[in-house]
Amino acid sequence: MRGPQRCHPGRYVSSDEPSPTIWIIDPISYTGMAYYDVAQSVALQELGVRPLLVGSDSWMLDPDIVPRIVGFPGSHGRVSKLRKGARYLRSLARLIARVRQSRPDVVHWQFTELPIADVLAMTALRRLGIPQVYTAHELLPWSARLHHRRLFSLLYSVVDAIIVHNEDQRTELVRRFHIRASKVHVAPHGDFALFAAPRLPQSRARIQVGVSEHAPVALFFGTIRPSKGLDTLLHAWALIGQKLPEARLLVVGKPFKGLDMTKTTALIRQLGLEDSVTTRFEHIDPAETNAYYRAADVVVLPYDEIGTSGVLRYAYSSARPVIATSVGEHASRIVAGQTGYLVPPGDPPVLAEVLLDALGDRSTLRSMGLAAEAYAAANFRWIDSARDLLRVYEGLHRRV
Repeated sequence: MRGPQRCHPGRYVSSDEPSPTIWIIDPISYTGMAYYDVAQSVALQELGVRPLLVGSDSWMLDPDIVPRIVGFPGSHGRVSKLRKGARYLRSLARLIARVRQSRPDVVHWQFTELPIADVLAMTALRRLGIPQVYTAHELLPWSARLHHRRLFSLLYSVVDAIIVHNEDQRTELVRRFHIRASKVHVAPHGDFALFAAPRLPQSRARIQVGVSEHAPVALFFGTIRPSKGLDTLLHAWALIGQKLPEARLLVVGKPFKGLDMTKTTALIRQLGLEDSVTTRFEHIDPAETNAYYRAADVVVLPYDEIGTSGVLRYAYSSARPVIATSVGEHASRIVAGQTGYLVPPGDPPVLAEVLLDALGDRSTLRSMGLAAEAYAAANFRWIDSARDLLRVYEGLHRRV
């Protein structure tokens, strides 16, 4: 997949001080997090910031898209957890040594892969006097256990600033973890215009993914977690089969941390959906990702809970409307009847009714998709988020 080329930093117009050097730490940049890292880095470069992405050795986008070094080699893939953990600990030790030698202005953590070890590394960098920022994409890990509450309380106390994507997350973080409000900053998630392929016709996309040009198609895409309501969607899909037998559902994405999909496959058989549901439970190459979004008429987000959704943004940037549950930011980012539809979580009959109405009128879905694309361009601007981040970076840099 071809993405944007490396940007040439321009001078940051609101300050006479040298542009800050920011190390963006993302040990799971082999996942969809890479999109976020890259788009944010490109916007920061436009403001004259010098970002350096410290990521994994399995890179899913163009190798020269942003300045990047491999900081976490071999800490993922099909090897034992013990071996992954050992490699990860070595990577953190090398990271601390590199930071000590290079002295970046700010270290910005985007994710924690092994929270206990990551907090120890953050504590070591704190002792070096390096300001640190952490983006709480989610306030706690999806697979959080009892000890994670205490562990993330410690993490939030060690870093100098915390980034969230909306005011609701900010309020919840301050309330749940008793954090000083001035330490938490909002920098919204941007769009996927850098990665979506607007010139890919739906007919060609459907050839690539193997569905008929004439079939109504719904897409469930992204990392598969129990909280994303896939079972609810499958039960809803079973209800529409008799009324819209030509409709097709694509379920595409990698199961979260090896989640066993045997029960999902069995449910598809039990509901008699083998002919109308296509599944692909694996990591999807970015070029193929574009094809799946462009092949769909509508993207379905039947989540039980969500903070900020990258899938919603990718759908919008691909000119596709969404059908989503009224949880998290969905309520504020979906203009009902214009960019998508809202349904209650965990309610297959209601979801089925909306799916039937939407897929029965593909022309209206196309018009809604264009409205969604325009909404994303106007409201999900990475440059605005980058300005928010730059204010945080410069505030921390002046304190040192």
